[in-house]
Amino acid sequence: MGAHEVGRFVERFASTLADAGFPRLAARVFATLLVSDEGRMTAAELARALRASTGGVSGAVRYLVQVRLIRVEREPGTRRHAYVVDGSWYEATVTGNPFLDRARPISGPASPRSGAPPRPGGWPRRWSSSCSSAPRPGP
Repeated sequence: MGAHEVGRFVERFASTLADAGFPRLAARVFATLLVSDEGRMTAAELARALRASTGGVSGAVRYLVQVRLIRVEREPGTRRHAYVVDGSWYEATVTGNPFLDRARPISGPASPRSGAPPRPGGWPRRWSSSCSSAPRPGP
């Protein structure tokens, strides 16, 4: 999946979270962390990836830490912090979700239906491609 498709997934997923009440930038940060190859990013990396201010990213990560969707880790040998998706979000939102139980199966060992937490950059990309053909509500 190319950078353009990943960016589209991030924006669509963030839009869904924002529609559910998430602050918009916090939703974009969370989605970006989900699809990141390393599964961890610094505030500067997030700001660059999202073309957002570091102050905005700081507020977004503070919110995500507060609601326990991400955690803060210190980068070894530096004073910088890295933000990492906390696996507890997966337990709370995906495991045993009746919507996903009825959903079309998604292949792979770390899909939402498998019960295994996803690896960074893993099932969100497959999920995005499998959902791209689903009808979207619109005006």
